[in-house]
Amino acid sequence: MTAPNPTSIADPSLLSLANETLSHVSFFLSDDTDGFISFMLTCRRLDGAAAFVRYTSLLIEGAKGRRLMAALLSGSETSQRYRLLVKRIWFRGYHEKEMMVGAGLLAEVMQHTVNLVALWIETSMADTGPITERMKRRGIVRVRKHPAYSIEAVNEEGGVAVPIILPRFSHYRISGDSSLLSLAHHRCLTELELCHMLDDDAFAKFLEEAENTNLGNHLEMLTIKVASSLDIKLSMYLLSDSFPSLRGLSVDQTSLDMTTMIKMLGEPIPAFPNLRHCTLNRLYNYRLTNGLKHPLLAGLNRSAAAKLLSAVASNHKFLEMLGLGRNLFYVGRDGGYEHRLLMESDEVWGKVFGKQFRSFSSPVAFAYSDTETNLYDPE
Repeated sequence: MTAPNPTSIADPSLLSLANETLSHVSFFLSDDTDGFISFMLTCRRLDGAAAFVRYTSLLIEGAKGRRLMAALLSGSETSQRYRLLVKRIWFRGYHEKEMMVGAGLLAEVMQHTVNLVALWIETSMADTGPITERMKRRGIVRVRKHPAYSIEAVNEEGGVAVPIILPRFSHYRISGDSSLLSLAHHRCLTELELCHMLDDDAFAKFLEEAENTNLGNHLEMLTIKVASSLDIKLSMYLLSDSFPSLRGLSVDQTSLDMTTMIKMLGEPIPAFPNLRHCTLNRLYNYRLTNGLKHPLLAGLNRSAAAKLLSAVASNHKFLEMLGLGRNLFYVGRDGGYEHRLLMESDEVWGKVFGKQFRSFSSPVAFAYSDTETNLYDPE
């Protein structure tokens, strides 16, 4: 009998690779739908390796999205296993005759995705009603009830048992009507991004629903756009009271008075005392007042602006980065702020806000012109 040759090497094949490597291979195939499906259907092992890529982040849109949700709700052992893999959902739904079906399927899927971390809902204003209504029916929208409602149940043998739905849900992005905020009420979210504009009434209701609740006390990252009719100084003080734990804040307003905001951050007891990252009007390179464009720090020359920033560096011990339009001020070696001009909005801030949504197709990183913009008034 011939002894095996210890120097011989087995013929290399795809299945000789480790599971982690196979998962990386499936990640690079994920943009090629046909290739990715073929990869998953090859054998059970490749299906398991690709499942982490296929079902960890779901993009649900149109008829294809409805078929995916129906498959996840089929009740098979495979569908139950795949539902446990889901961590991020991006639901895109616009006015169509099947919207009611899609909203119902989404609510039922979310009821079973116990490991869901991030949710992005992108809908038209007309379609938010069916979604919130289905979420309420499934118990996903939390409501606050006085303990007196449970007195009778407490005395019963079974006691009070309220199921916890979406226990790990912590990141929420809304591209639609403010009524979708009801999904965030009474939840310990880490990040909330509101892509729509809040007018006076919507802003007031947002603060009213959040103050002294789990949402208000635990939220760390907030992206918000407010109407130009809001008084920014009063609005930001109220926002600071409602969300005392904020570490990251992004505010957009076409007529935003950045000088007022900088003064608030530089006071001896600053607004948002725990803030580490703050960006103001990251999508605008100017301040728009009465239809006219003005410098972002209108009313200040370079030396006056430097004094305000020095006060912020001295009084606000945690603020590491401050963005004014495309201008980034960051803490340097001497403890003061150094200046850098950004060429894209997401060059820095995309790494701070919305990190849980990177697995989806990234939103447009608004490119800036190479032309210098006026930050201050002339000396």
